[in-house]
Amino acid sequence: LRDADREVAWSATLMPMPESGGALAPAASADRVTLGRDAHDIRTTVDVRVLPDADVELRHVTIRNLGDAARTLELTTYAELVLNTPAAD
Repeated sequence: LRDADREVAWSATLMPMPESGGALAPAASADRVTLGRDAHDIRTTVDVRVLPDADVELRHVTIRNLGDAARTLELTTYAELVLNTPAAD
């Protein structure tokens, strides 16, 4: 996430930018994991689901302003794809 007005940037979860803000307690089940973080008066929650019958990963990002001022944020997301055989796991 990036706030151009305040000239700060941080990640929606603890990694890859761990230096600002605390992580929320993660939650996991068989088909999903939820990660989150509070930083710069913004709470982010990332819900990642894997469909068991397809090679699909779904990500849902929720952004909540914890402060009183209106904010304009930029959100960038990426995925690191790894191509290998199942035996490599």
